[in-house]
Amino acid sequence: MKRVPKTLLLLAVGIAIFLVYLYLSDFTTVVKTIASAQMPLIALAAGIDVICIGLFALAWYLILRDGGSHISYAKSFSILLASIFGDLMIPTASISGELLRIGLTNKKGGVPLTKASASVLLHRLLHGLSFGIVIAIAIVGEALLHALVFRELRGFIAAGVVAIAFSALGLYALFNVKKMYKITERTLFKIEGFLVKIWKQYNRDDAKQRLMEAFETFNGAVVSVRRSTLLAAIIILTARWMILAFVPLTIFISLGYYPSYWAILLVCTFVSLVQMIPLGIPGLLGIMEVSMTAAFAGFGIPIPIATSATILTRLVIFWFELVLGGVAAIALGASLAGTRGSSNSVKS
Repeated sequence: MKRVPKTLLLLAVGIAIFLVYLYLSDFTTVVKTIASAQMPLIALAAGIDVICIGLFALAWYLILRDGGSHISYAKSFSILLASIFGDLMIPTASISGELLRIGLTNKKGGVPLTKASASVLLHRLLHGLSFGIVIAIAIVGEALLHALVFRELRGFIAAGVVAIAFSALGLYALFNVKKMYKITERTLFKIEGFLVKIWKQYNRDDAKQRLMEAFETFNGAVVSVRRSTLLAAIIILTARWMILAFVPLTIFISLGYYPSYWAILLVCTFVSLVQMIPLGIPGLLGIMEVSMTAAFAGFGIPIPIATSATILTRLVIFWFELVLGGVAAIALGASLAGTRGSSNSVKS
């Protein structure tokens, strides 16, 4: 008897959670609410989502350009779309999508592997920093609007502090690559005996030379990024978060409901944290819907309205992006399975 693939089992779990979620949310009322949505506003929400993807790609493009890469913005945009497809299909805390992005940037953009890796890592760290900044802005906005005490928002405050702290630490490490090289070198030599056992061709001098070359190239790619570019990237990524909140906000308006912008912005940041949980369920089906609806309800939005807005928002930020990313991946000739062996054929 053949074993059922793990992915199919996890997908079945996600579908089951989603069906229970619909049942508990008063399915009939939800269907009627969704049917009342103004389609032009749903289309506008999709357009806003594309703008946000474009801003995300622009910040990365600026980093690549400063690193000496000659990849076009159009190509970087299409590669980013394909990486989004990888993230949505294989939820592994963005690892699958970022590996795909690095591989495609190397293969299709002609960017050396170390430079591609440095640009993606720096882009992700700046994204995390902007995440913390946006949470701080949203907390202040929501607190002032509804005279909330910060105790009521302590969960979001904690998330913002952690995001800023980790991003700052990561940026420090990134711009102090020489220290990281020394640590890596010491670690490599400590496990040298084990490496010799599993790899007969291991040579200390050769390994040290390769390690030094890789770190020098990586360091060059990072330090070549101007401070003005870093600031511009942070501003762009922060603006992207602020604009992204208009996707669900526009959908709520299409349903005739007008929630607080700051509350929606906080929910967007919360949902992005949930999306980083590597549960393995394709698209985190069921999990994302429950999380988003619960977050909306936490700000006093009625469950049927919150559920309807969640389903329509997921239609835009998941299914719509999945189609766009899939088209980009096909156009680039990308294969998610093929990226596992990309390190064997990349340009160094």
